Order: sequence, then C-alpha cells, then structure tokens
Amino acid sequence: MLYELIGCVRPGALHEVKEVARTAGSIVLAHQGVIRGITNWGIFMLPKPTTKSTLKEDASLSLLSSPSSTASSSDASTATSSSPFARSSTSVLQPNTPKRAALGVPKHHTGHYFVMRFDASARSQHTLRKTMTKDPRVLRYSVVKMGTKLSEIKDVKGTADWVS
Repeated sequence: MLYELIGCVRPGALHEVKEVARTAGSIVLAHQGVIRGITNWGIFMLPKPTTKSTLKEDASLSLLSSPSSTASSSDASTATSSSPFARSSTSVLQPNTPKRAALGVPKHHTGHYFVMRFDASARSQHTLRKTMTKDPRVLRYSVVKMGTKLSEIKDVKGTADWVS
C-alpha cells in the first residue's frame, strides 16, 4: 500500500527535521518497505497555535497532582481550604491557569513541514504512527493511504511538490 506522511516538526533546527525523517524512514525500511521520496516543504504557519511538551506527560501531571512532600500538614490543609487549585503554599499552579501554561510550555505558531511517500504494510504504518506520536519534536503529523491497487499507485511520483 502507498502511504504519504506529512510531518510538522518544531522550527529552528534543520537537523531535527532530518533526524525525524531519518527515523521515519528507518522504520519503513526495517519492515521491508520502500521509500519513494522525501520532500522538504519548509517553514509555514500552523493552522492553529499548538503546544507540544518536551516533558513526559505522566511526570508533569504527577508533579502537579501531588502536594509537596516537604510541606507540613497545616500548610496543605490551609492551601486546599482556600482554593481548589492550590496544593501548597509553593504550588506551581495558580487558579484559572492551564496546566501547560503554568509549566512554561511554549505555543508554536510555525512548523517545519516535510512529506515522505512510502510503500509499506499496515503494520509498519501503525509502528510509524506510534513513534511519531511519542516524539516530542513532532508537532503534528498525518498519514494518508493513497492507494492499494497497482493501477492506482503506479503513476504516483516520489516527490510531493507544494502547490500554491
């Protein structure tokens, strides 16, 4: 089956884009797939601002959900009685602020796009999706199946030119 991966990586470092594309390509090749081509589209505005945490989600949530172990029990009781959001007097969160904003996770307004067309099995495409989801450098991605029959995919080129 022919797939097209459109990836959007944090802008600023071209080597990160190359590493993400290389990782995606190595997954396809490890599952006996064929890469038809990789095209660099460059830096563009995102459809809407997005955040992608560089911290592990479970570590940041456990930091926010557990009260400070060094705080005394009287500090914790006064903090919980005054506000449902405050955990202790040295709480990271303030009332009415999103968790990511409190952690200092930046919003991205632009992203570096690349396109990779490849022939592979459904299992390799699933592995590729899991890897792209876990990579903190990837802001967003999409994998589209372009066809399954030879008559549908025989004339598709490896490059995906940007049409403006």
